[in-house]
Order: sequence, then C-alpha cells, then structure tokens
Amino acid sequence: MRNYLIILLAVIFAASSGFFVVDQREVGIVKENSKQLQIYAPGLHWKIPFWGELTFIYTNLRSSYLASSQLLHTATGQTFSTNVVVNWQVVKPEVYFMYLNVNGVKNLDIQIASVVSNKLVNLANKSSSLSDFEERINSQLKNIPESELGINFVNIGLAVATPVAESAVPVDGLKTMSLESAFSFAQQIKQQADEKQQQEQEKLREKDSKFYDYFMKIYNLSNSAESKSEVPPLNQLYAN
Repeated sequence: MRNYLIILLAVIFAASSGFFVVDQREVGIVKENSKQLQIYAPGLHWKIPFWGELTFIYTNLRSSYLASSQLLHTATGQTFSTNVVVNWQVVKPEVYFMYLNVNGVKNLDIQIASVVSNKLVNLANKSSSLSDFEERINSQLKNIPESELGINFVNIGLAVATPVAESAVPVDGLKTMSLESAFSFAQQIKQQADEKQQQEQEKLREKDSKFYDYFMKIYNLSNSAESKSEVPPLNQLYAN
C-alpha cells in the first residue's frame, strides 16, 4: 500500500510539473524537435512534463537606442551624424525564435542596427536638408515589416542629429603629426562632439520635453535594468 501511495504521489508531482503560465506580454514556444514548434498564447497551459524546451518570447513593444555607425549625407552635401530610437515588436514568434536559435541575440542586435542604418542612409540621400530628413523620418519610417527577423519596426524616431563640420586638419596632415599632437587633436574633436551632442539634447528638451524624458528613461534603463521584469510596458513609461 505504501509503495502504491509513493507511486501515486510521484505521478501527481510529475503531472503538475507540466503546468506553466504565459504572461500577457509574451508567448510560449516549446521546441519539440529541430523543425516542430508549439506556440502557446498568454494564459495557463499544460504540456507533457520534461518534454520539449519551453521558451518565453516577449511580444510587447520594445525600444532600441541606436547611434549611426557612419556619417550621413544629404542630397545637397550636408554631412551629419544621428541617433535614433527604434520601436519594434515581435510579430512572428516562430521566425524570431528560430533566428535567435541559429544566430543569437548579439547578431540580432547587429542585424537590426544594419537594417536601420541602411534606411537612414537611403533617406538622407533623398533629403535636401536636416529638417527635410527629420520630416521624412517622422512620416516614412513607420510600420516596416522585417520578415527575416519576424519583427516589425513600429516607428523609427530621430533623437539627435548633429551637423559635422569639415576637419580643421587635412587627413594628410594627420600623418605628419606627433603622437602628442594627434592625441590633443583627438581630444579637441571629442570635446566638440560632446558639446554638440549636449546642445542637440537641450534643443530636444526644449522642443518636446515629454519625449526627452521618455528617451532618457529608455537610455537609463538600458544601462541599469538587469532583467525584463524591471522594464515596464512602454505606454506606461511614456505616460509616467
């Protein structure tokens, strides 16, 4: 009798271990083999215990703060650098999951940055000025599907655009500089860039203080948050 009771308890424990809850901001994916995936909507579910690997995919809106990796040029020859806030979300969890499974999170970030960078370059080349570039971003870079990644770029918004002046020292002149002079010149460039960035941020604060606060919250969370549980939904982040 005692053995039967032990077996019964073991069966009950094993069966109960198959229950799991999918959060409202996620979907659950169980990888049963290399090709077959089972997707679970938010709610309480049960699967065969210890069968298949359960992964949770966050489907709510996310934001990435990206600095352009190259200088942009308008159609009239104006050169500038830019930082943008990219709002995106997973729309095809199975595609997104398989991409991560093969390539990893780091490559996903690189791919997102590459796609956004290409769009910025193309848009800049069609723009007559910085203000025209900003207007084109606000009107054109919305609801862009990226089927290879299983995501959708909901919105790409301009955070900072900094005009770049011609260097006071020709490139050939840099080759003949001493190490001390080159280092001093590099410090001057960095100081000027920091000052321009600060000026652009102040302009952004004056233009739209609510969006500036929203941008700074995202920036600070990207440096301090240790898990997704510490990041509130973006609609709450923008409202608070």
